[in-house]
Amino acid sequence: WDELGVDKPAITKGIDIQTTSLSHIVVDIKTGEILSAKEIEEKRAIASVTKLMTVLVLLDTFDLEQNIVVSTENIPEDLDWKLELEEGDNILVKELLEAMLISSYNDTAYIIANAYPDSGYEGFIIAMNNKAKVLGMTKSSFSNPAGLDEELNYSTALDISKLVSAVLNNEIILNIVKNAGATITWRSKDGVSMAENIYTTNQLINVNPYNKGLKTGSTKEAGKCFVGYFEYPSGKRIFTVVLGSEDRFGDTNKLEMNFRK
Repeated sequence: WDELGVDKPAITKGIDIQTTSLSHIVVDIKTGEILSAKEIEEKRAIASVTKLMTVLVLLDTFDLEQNIVVSTENIPEDLDWKLELEEGDNILVKELLEAMLISSYNDTAYIIANAYPDSGYEGFIIAMNNKAKVLGMTKSSFSNPAGLDEELNYSTALDISKLVSAVLNNEIILNIVKNAGATITWRSKDGVSMAENIYTTNQLINVNPYNKGLKTGSTKEAGKCFVGYFEYPSGKRIFTVVLGSEDRFGDTNKLEMNFRK
């Protein structure tokens, strides 16, 4: 909560709003007030919401214009949802960042972790957990950079709210997640220029006029997850977190509509 420049609020339910999610939280960004809460301290699988932590470690470590030589080491053989980069390809950090935040490609998270300058992949996972401690995420653990279902990859809605508070202080992230798509470019290991048009996984972009991003997630164990960021004409800003939802975008719309001003 220090990232928000406000005192940590008392843990209260705020307005009781019924959602299909196992956990949810709504936070007023200016005051830090918890506007609505449900099971916010229960540990949950969080799927690709994990990538918000991956992105923070990336931004702590790499220059956006830095070139990465792709290593496919540590990428699970059965990994799905990939940009399909190959061993030896060359890509800029900023391209990996966009691919993670807009389309949530799993292989890009592993590629940036493999390139970590301090002990590679294992060092990156340690850095993720160290960052969690710095942010006060006391009931969280990270074991992979993409958010795959693993016993030691979990968080809580309250801890995710602390992560989001740090994310929202970064204009680089905010300028990316508000986009409906982008074109990712790289060079193959043979020097051939490559490009791929990517599209957001956030179904509220260009549908809910107040939504400015943030991050989706979905796995068998985690269910449907979504972190939403909203700006209103009054200047009010809120964010929402839903975990284990049957209808993550419907739940998010239902939550934020209660606090529009």
